[in-house]
Amino acid sequence: MKTRPGEKIFIFVKQRFTFFFINKNGIPMVHHVHISDPDNISTDEAFPFRVGLELRKLIDKMKESALNDAMTGLHNRAFLEEYYDELNAEINAAPPRGLVLYFDLNGFKKVNDSYGHAAGDSLIRAFATSLKKAAEKVLVKSEVLRAGGDEFIIFAPRDDRSVVRPLSKAIAKQLKQRTYHLEGLVSFAIGWVNPDGTKTIKELIAIADRRMYQCKSRLKKIQARKEEQAKS
Repeated sequence: MKTRPGEKIFIFVKQRFTFFFINKNGIPMVHHVHISDPDNISTDEAFPFRVGLELRKLIDKMKESALNDAMTGLHNRAFLEEYYDELNAEINAAPPRGLVLYFDLNGFKKVNDSYGHAAGDSLIRAFATSLKKAAEKVLVKSEVLRAGGDEFIIFAPRDDRSVVRPLSKAIAKQLKQRTYHLEGLVSFAIGWVNPDGTKTIKELIAIADRRMYQCKSRLKKIQARKEEQAKS
């Protein structure tokens, strides 16, 4: 479409365009264009709209896959980015009620090195399941994410700090049931924070993460003392 300089063009389109391409010597070429009315979607619409429905299902499946961790089935960091505004609003809805909890699995590297990557992957899945089961049992509402590696996040918008201890106990119990053959090798560190209405969810995650590492440092010192006592 060519226009004269300075001429404004306004186009209002009330159709859905479905483009079908073919590969011609490595170059995508338009093979067919189908037009449908978005206000009159029907599964009875003639081909190629049926193909369009299948493509939509495929795209939805790809999006779901992108927002979920393949190993554990939990949501991932991409999910946090995709639904950031909703999660941020929910976690800050009624401060100081609400919790952001950050977890790190202790012993993962040792299990990985001693028993192989398959055992390490199994441990990650066991911890993910333990977090989810415990959250469902203790928290009013929760969203469990795998932050990456052996680190996880739980958002609990309707609970307060009083649930941290029972949640930790529930997670420990669940994890022990799933890793009884690794007794003494596996534990977890936790950091948590309540919203105060002034911080974003990313700022709250950073605080919980920092507190988790402080917890991890204390646990390492306790473990080191125990090992020293065992030697003496």
